[in-house]
Amino acid sequence: MSLPAPAKRTARLFKRLHAARPMADTGGTTPTDFIHDTTHAVALWYDPANAIRSDFGTMTAYRAITTGGDLLWYVVFENGASVYHAQCDDPYVAMTQASEAQCAQRQLMDQWHSVQAIARDLLAGRQEFDVTLEDARHAPMCPLGFRAVMTSAGLFGLKRISGKTAARLMRAEPQIGFVIYAAWKRAQVSQEASPRRVPFGALC
Repeated sequence: MSLPAPAKRTARLFKRLHAARPMADTGGTTPTDFIHDTTHAVALWYDPANAIRSDFGTMTAYRAITTGGDLLWYVVFENGASVYHAQCDDPYVAMTQASEAQCAQRQLMDQWHSVQAIARDLLAGRQEFDVTLEDARHAPMCPLGFRAVMTSAGLFGLKRISGKTAARLMRAEPQIGFVIYAAWKRAQVSQEASPRRVPFGALC
């Protein structure tokens, strides 16, 4: 009797995740070997048997695979306060990215009232600017998490949304605020770089 399609797909994910283990591991696996997680809307399975701990023991990177089949490193901080999804091959690079993101998040949290004010302005129409996937790459929120939130909101495939839409998403996932702030900074730089309009007749 054949497995139903979802079970077949999950079996393929487990096979790829097992294949990502060190070459010395040639044994088989069972579904209980992997742990399911949906933190920050990123649905994935991670492998406790394929983990790298940071030099100072502050975080651990687990090899993981999303339900869409993307391999990544799932970085968990020792205090369990936050996680990071790093789409890279090197676990140490993944932990560096996670550490830098956490540091940037802490700095921004000190002025979170400003982020909330920007979101309120966007919702009220007092400010207008777009939020892009590129902004997510420059924000202390992993782009994979941003795309996952977009997908859960029915906006799969879009690389640009209005600031008002992003502010609405922030209500469900506060980390979107990091991306909104990155987009706001980009918009400020763009405004400053734009040449000022000269009133008609001023050059006469």
